[in-house]
Order: sequence, then structure tokens, then C-alpha cells
Amino acid sequence: MRLRAVDRLLDRYDLGTGLWENDASTWQSANALTAVIDYAARTDDLQYLAYVDDIYRHGDVARIGVPRRTGYNDDELWWALAWLRAFDLTHNPRYRTAAQVVVDGLDDQRASFCDGGLAWARVGVDPDQRPWTQVNAITNALYLTATAQLSTRVDPSHRPSYLARAQMMWDWFTTRAGRALIDRSGLINDHLDLAPNGDTCVLTDEGTRWTYVQGAVIGGLVALGQATGHSDLFTKADTIASAVTRAESPFIRDGVLEEPSATNCPGPRCRDAETFKGVFVRNYRQLVDSGHSRSATMKFLIRQADALPADTDEFGFRWQGPPRPDDLPNFATQAAAVDALNAI
Repeated sequence: MRLRAVDRLLDRYDLGTGLWENDASTWQSANALTAVIDYAARTDDLQYLAYVDDIYRHGDVARIGVPRRTGYNDDELWWALAWLRAFDLTHNPRYRTAAQVVVDGLDDQRASFCDGGLAWARVGVDPDQRPWTQVNAITNALYLTATAQLSTRVDPSHRPSYLARAQMMWDWFTTRAGRALIDRSGLINDHLDLAPNGDTCVLTDEGTRWTYVQGAVIGGLVALGQATGHSDLFTKADTIASAVTRAESPFIRDGVLEEPSATNCPGPRCRDAETFKGVFVRNYRQLVDSGHSRSATMKFLIRQADALPADTDEFGFRWQGPPRPDDLPNFATQAAAVDALNAI
């Protein structure tokens, strides 16, 4: 079933662009690539590694680490993590270098009004929404993960610099402005925004939460815990994992993940949220694999994969119940399902 699902995902890859299905944002293609690499890493089936090389050769990847600039810092960081996963599998240093170029290129993206957090987007992008005034959890969680992972993969002389950046980012989440993102329930809220007075940031849309944010923070904590050996980081990752997966969690229905804030899903306006649950299970599996978790279980991951319809190899947004006419599969929903299958 997993191999067939990967084949259907790759059917949607565009050899002309090096992306999946006209992916304008590019970040969901980075996650689709990660799903393919994870498949190869977990099965030792290396037949699809040519896709990694093909994507690297497209667009501007060799120069700036991403196919093209979108103006959004989180979009770029997804590519950094994909290239690090490719490096771990192939040991080809060009993929590690691509990740370094992405991460190092964000050093000037800290928002002055938010006590050191990285802005969602570069100044001047999308003037109607002014997203450079937003500092969100996902961008900073991805930066935490990428810098922590680099700190154990680059040449020894460069490791302290990346580790210091990762530790500074977690400090931002716990003792500086980013602490407002961590809810008392253990869940992570979505974003902070520039306050009306223009010199500080405040929690916006409290209660808006996404599975991928929870997963990305878990992944960052695992990476930083592995880099430092500090057990309290795994304990915090456990707290988030437990908050997401407990029976009364807003993300769980009948034991299976759902996305309660994704009111436009499934459907043509769903877009970004189609990838989110896949990101969560991928990072949850990393917590299990760390060997330091007291709460993350394979049983939960098996429940997610088993919930997928058994009579098809293409999957929509919903992970539970038979396919419905309003839930048409696309590459992003397919990649998320592959993540669920990879996680067991």
C-alpha cells in the first residue's frame, strides 16, 4: 500500500518545473520531497532517489537552496529540512550546503518588535496583509529544527554557531516574546502580530492552532535534545505530543487526527492545511525514534495509518471513513498520507 501511495504521489510530480502540480508556494513540494525521502530511508528502497537529484537541479536550488523566492521565510525553511533529510540519506554534502545557505540567509529576518523572533515574511511582501508584521510559530519552530540539526551535521568548527542559534530560538519560545505562543494546555498557538503601538508584539487569534505547528515544535525539541543531551527538551516534546493526542484534544476524533481550524477543508480553498497532519505524524515518529519519550507511542501512529481507506492508493484530506465526492486527492493530501504510512 505504501509503495503504491508513493507511486501515485510521484505521478503528480512535474519534471518540467521540479515541483508538484504547479505548486506556487513551493513549500508543499518540499514536504512531498521529504515524504519520498522518508519512504526511501525507512524501506531501503532507493529507486526514487533520482527525483531528489532532479529537484536539486531545477530553479535556483543550487545557488540559494530553494527553487525560487516566495518572500515567505517558512517556505524556505521547509526546503532546508528537506535537504537535510536528503543529506542524512545520501551523505551528499551539496544537500547539507543547500540547507546551510537557506538558514544563513535568514539571519537578518528577526523582527525588531518581537524580541528576536523571525518574521513570517520579508518586508514588502503582500502589502494587503503586511505579513512582515507577523511572527508565527511555524517559522520559528522550523528555524529551531534546522539550526539544531545543522549543529550535529556540519564540520565541528561550525557546530557551536548553529547550536547557539538553536538555543537562542528555544529561549525565545520559553522566556521571551514567543512564550505567549505556548498555551497552558500544552498546545502551541499560531502567531504573534505587531501591536497597535508599533513597538511590541501580541498574541493574535488565540485558540487558532494547527497540527503541523505542534509537530514542528516537537521536531525542533527532538533535534535540540539530541544536540545537547538535555532531557528536559524531550519532556517538553512529550507534553505537546500528549496534548495533541489525548482523547479530549481538539485535534482528535475517534482516535484519529483532524484539523479543526481548517474550515475550508476539504475543497479548492483548503490549500495549506492539506499537508499539516502529515507534518505532525512525521515529527511524532521522530520523538518515538529518539528513545527519550515516555508518552509517544507507535500505537497512535498505527491508528492513523489504519484509518486511511484500505481500498484505494490515493488519499484526500480526511483520514477516516470512506472517500467522499467532495474530498478529491491532490499531491499535498497524498504526501500527508504517505507521511502517515511512513510513520509505522
